[in-house]
Amino acid sequence: MKNLELLRCVPVTELGSFSSPPSCLTVDCDTGIIYTASTVEIIGLQPESQEVVVTSSLATNDYFPDNNSNVIGIQHLPDLESVCVCMGSGDVLLYNTLTQQTECVGSTDSGISCMAWSPDLELVVFTTGENTVIMMTKDFDPITEFPIHTAEFGQDEPINVGWGKKETQFHGSAGKPSTETLKPTVTPSFPWDDHHCRISWRGDGQYFVVSAIEPATDARKLRVWSREGVLMTSSEEVDGLEQSLCWKPSGSLIASTQRKPHRHDVVFFERNGLRHGEFTLPFQRMEVKVIEMQWSTDSTVLAIRIEEMLPEDRQNAIPRSYIQLWTVNNYHWYLKQELAFPASASDRVACFSWDPENALKLHLITGGGQYASYEWTWSTLHSQSHSTHNISTVAVIDGANLLLTPMKYMVVPPPMAAQTVAMPAAIQSVTFAPPPACNDMAVLLSSGDIAILRMPSAPAEFIPPGSPPRLQGVYSIIDPDLPGLWRGPGALHHVTWWRDDKLVGVVWNAMSQSEALCEITIKDKGEGGTELVVSHVTELDEPAMRVTSNPDTGSLAIQLVSGVILKYNSDKDGARVSQWLNEIGQQVSLPQTCVQMRIAQIGNKEIILGLTSHYRLYADDKEVATNCTSFAVHDEFLLLSTHAHTCRCISLLPSSQGLPVLLEDKPNALDESIRRVERGSQIVVAVTQDTKVILQVSAEFNHSLPLILNPDVNYRVLSGTIYRELYYMESARVRILFTSSAKNERLFLANIETFLKQVESVAFINLFLSDLRDEDTTITMYGDFYPCATKRGSSSDKTKIDTVCDACREALQNLGKEKYLLSILMSYAKKTEPELETVLSIIRDLKNKQVDTSLGVTSEEALKYVLFLVDVNQMFDVALGMYDFQLVLMVAEKSQKDPKEYLPFLNNLRQMETNYQRYMIDKHLKRFTKAIKNLSLCGSEHFHELVTLVKEKSLYKEALKLYSKTTKEYQDISICYGKHLFEKKKYEEAGIVFSRVGAHSQALEAFQRCCSWRHAFCVSSQLEETEEKKMERARGMAAYLKEHHRFTEAATVLEDYAKDPEEAIVSLLDGSEWDEALRMIYKHNRVDIIETNLKPALVEGCRSERSITAQHSENFTKYKERLHIVRETKERLRIELLENGTLRDDTDADIFSDTSSITGQSGFGSSVGSKGTRSTGEHVTSLLRALALFGFDSEADALQKEFHVLVTLIEGSLSDIWLPQEISSTEQTIVQASGPGATVNSIIAAMNQSPSANQTQEKDSNVIKVVMYILEEKFVSHCR
Repeated sequence: MKNLELLRCVPVTELGSFSSPPSCLTVDCDTGIIYTASTVEIIGLQPESQEVVVTSSLATNDYFPDNNSNVIGIQHLPDLESVCVCMGSGDVLLYNTLTQQTECVGSTDSGISCMAWSPDLELVVFTTGENTVIMMTKDFDPITEFPIHTAEFGQDEPINVGWGKKETQFHGSAGKPSTETLKPTVTPSFPWDDHHCRISWRGDGQYFVVSAIEPATDARKLRVWSREGVLMTSSEEVDGLEQSLCWKPSGSLIASTQRKPHRHDVVFFERNGLRHGEFTLPFQRMEVKVIEMQWSTDSTVLAIRIEEMLPEDRQNAIPRSYIQLWTVNNYHWYLKQELAFPASASDRVACFSWDPENALKLHLITGGGQYASYEWTWSTLHSQSHSTHNISTVAVIDGANLLLTPMKYMVVPPPMAAQTVAMPAAIQSVTFAPPPACNDMAVLLSSGDIAILRMPSAPAEFIPPGSPPRLQGVYSIIDPDLPGLWRGPGALHHVTWWRDDKLVGVVWNAMSQSEALCEITIKDKGEGGTELVVSHVTELDEPAMRVTSNPDTGSLAIQLVSGVILKYNSDKDGARVSQWLNEIGQQVSLPQTCVQMRIAQIGNKEIILGLTSHYRLYADDKEVATNCTSFAVHDEFLLLSTHAHTCRCISLLPSSQGLPVLLEDKPNALDESIRRVERGSQIVVAVTQDTKVILQVSAEFNHSLPLILNPDVNYRVLSGTIYRELYYMESARVRILFTSSAKNERLFLANIETFLKQVESVAFINLFLSDLRDEDTTITMYGDFYPCATKRGSSSDKTKIDTVCDACREALQNLGKEKYLLSILMSYAKKTEPELETVLSIIRDLKNKQVDTSLGVTSEEALKYVLFLVDVNQMFDVALGMYDFQLVLMVAEKSQKDPKEYLPFLNNLRQMETNYQRYMIDKHLKRFTKAIKNLSLCGSEHFHELVTLVKEKSLYKEALKLYSKTTKEYQDISICYGKHLFEKKKYEEAGIVFSRVGAHSQALEAFQRCCSWRHAFCVSSQLEETEEKKMERARGMAAYLKEHHRFTEAATVLEDYAKDPEEAIVSLLDGSEWDEALRMIYKHNRVDIIETNLKPALVEGCRSERSITAQHSENFTKYKERLHIVRETKERLRIELLENGTLRDDTDADIFSDTSSITGQSGFGSSVGSKGTRSTGEHVTSLLRALALFGFDSEADALQKEFHVLVTLIEGSLSDIWLPQEISSTEQTIVQASGPGATVNSIIAAMNQSPSANQTQEKDSNVIKVVMYILEEKFVSHCR
């Protein structure tokens, strides 16, 4: 039900004279400059300043433009800071926007018919005059070249397996000859087709489609290629397919046009080449031709450029041109906007393009070198008055048809409507009149005329679809003595019916080059005639973004592009605009430009409500919500939908705590009244003087609770004096839960018998109990209506339901157990943990007592009621779990169960021994813990069955508790438990379990798997193994340890158990354990390893450490700079919060968004983790010592210097990282310094005081280790 409403229309700007009309344009997203080109020059326009900032000749030293050629493509390339211009003659030019030089980067002799850049601007595709496709990189390096026309279908050709052939089906009276499929015939392309190829990329840049003339049929055909130049699919033969082509950015559809014998369609193709839907243009078959079409960047709007087809006797005349905007909803295509351009060479549309960043902004250039841009927004058009006569009519634009639905009386989902009113031209906008005729409409047409629709008076009884409005007339606007007003398409916009006889709109004054407010008077010229006359034109300092009025007070507000709000007034002395002031006399300015704006009234003051395109809702200059998708102003409420799929309702009454609480930036301000709605729902209209709110996704309506609740009644209910008031709220399904009020809960519990006596009805008591909740609804759900409610300090809310149920049950038993038996049963069933066994016990006792039915309910009635509350299958299981077969049968008789199913089951159970019977029942009810307990009592003959169940349900721990540790059963279950742990790869636990019961071989295998080599060799000693077996096991264990970087342990295993000192030394060298490796070399007299292994490992270790040190320096500098930026941003936001009382928008969100990438990884930890558990200082010290020992002085010196530079950098930055207020004034010991309250300075100071043989080196290493870890945490904490 949304429409496209024109926000801004940038006036026509002369770009200069062109030797030939421009055929394409491109937008520089960084500067906003619009580039276009002719055969001899490139022109750049800055729309904001309305100045031509670039005029550059295409001539270069090696290239002279061909005046007979034409520009077939232009694209701005931000990475190259250039504009690429493609000429039809085959030349590709590159204009550098910095140096203003033009270069011919390539040429093809056969000419170029089309150029298309991929969405990421990494690839460019050309089609040549020889019907080939050339793919290049953004640097114009060729990738591939291939012919367009091929007999192949493509890589994704469907496979026919021969099922369901037409020849095998029944053919009726047509007979089998009808199965002979005829090849579809296509007619040649139309004479006005330029026979040029068209290229369009999918939004993700993975595929592109080419429309080209097939040589065999002279008709167009579509082919889809992948980004790698692989033909994927070819389209089916489509008769009458035309040249226009555009792939929807979202990737679902490829749009083109088809001229059929009886109509002109826009048709869609899927990527597989098959047709997928169409819609018909509102023209005759030979009335217009489609030049081109483009999707908006968000895939919501399809723009079509159309030109009038002239008859043969007027071929030399200039045709009229149009740009139409189409959208789709519920599989229906709507013509939402139409820009009609006059039939002149200067006004004819030459080219247009959507803005790449603003999805609903359109740029166009006319044949006369004039530029204009249009910016739209989505809006819902409906009557806004709070008068009782308002029937909340919603208007939907569909070309020249106006679809109207009175939502007060009926809800009709689009594309249907209650009434359809045809207009003489396409509709641009609709505005509703102020009261009392608040359902009348003024309709602005694309021709510039205004139609007046009068709605008949509402009948006493509405009969759908109601009476359609009466068209009073279509009027041209008379503006004598105002020749400066621009009259192009969309010149008049923001039309608002302000007063009974006054319309206000925004126009462009070409003489003063500024926008102006145009006041139009509806005059009665006698004899029933009416005319529209411009009565006042008021200049504006800035372009207007929004114009809205309060139909009940007559206030008119104008929002400028800067966010400033102006107020408009006029009388017989003239018109004037003034500042919109708030209640304290300050000028109101919205913090951001808002695409939707309304005036709301709180008491005697009016506030401006504005919603930005980024879903931020403002009330005057205060932010109300950050995830608002739509809003509506009701009589006394503000309703808004959110991205959380909720509809929220805030009171606008002066005495309420609704919107004022929001403006004070209090937490939980929007949690007062929330209703979950369907995903993506948006508010269409809140029906005036009603509780109905219309939401659009499935066109549903609901009655919002805040619009229903009456605070006066609820206050009396909460006071505990008039409990019977609950009856009056039954129609809305609203029960105020007395116990939810922390203030009145004790009073309610003390007077619970009074409550029960007043209510008296068993049905209502049960309804009350069923609605109990564990929350204080006077604070959470209905907080806006109970401002005096206070939050309780205790945690009794957790047991509130149980407390109330117990209290009610006790009171009901005193009042009459037989009378209130159903309520008593409800109190058991409603508890947090329903006591269903107690319920069944009461019913069983009731049946056994054989009470008089005249005094209360029978056991049958009680059971029937309980089964209404609780699922019968659940009650059947509860009764079965009580091991009472009579009770089970009683429940089963009230269910839909087939006796043939449950009677044999119960009879089978009755024949079993008691313990085994209970085991089978518990197993059936999936109470497996009880089941194995009962089964263990059945004797050893059922032990195998117990083990099977234990394995199946993993009940090993529970089963072990059932047997003594000395029994065979305990040992068997333990073995099974160990195997289970082994399968779950919990090898160490499995080894322990196996060892407990003496399964040494299995324990050894488990310990080996988890690399617990000490336990493994301990267990191995208990097994009789040969030395060779032990050595082989040791080598395998050592290999596993080295894979996990446990080199020292691997060396121990190799030396002690494998008796292989050489491999042990190699393991130590792999782990950079230089000192230990050297000790073992001399211990085993293997000095030859020094030359073969040790020295090469030292050189490689030095190179690795230098690389790690360089990485530390880079990471430290990066973190330090980011910390400085975050501190500055945090301090600036804190100052803004203190000065303004609110934070600005997320202009610095990119700074804080980086924290996620920093908290998720640590540059220091990743570089050190591979070296084991030793600190950086220990490792470097050992390495330096070894380098010096073997004469690698230059390598050691270089490493020492780089390490010293890193330490100096960190120590010199400590004062910048830890500010003075963050440093503790007392120094602590090393143990104390490592606690949670330590600072890096205290840690380093404590380390400096401790004696060490390598004090300087250890200090440096600790500085690095502490700083690199803590700096990341400090940066993240500042971001929070």
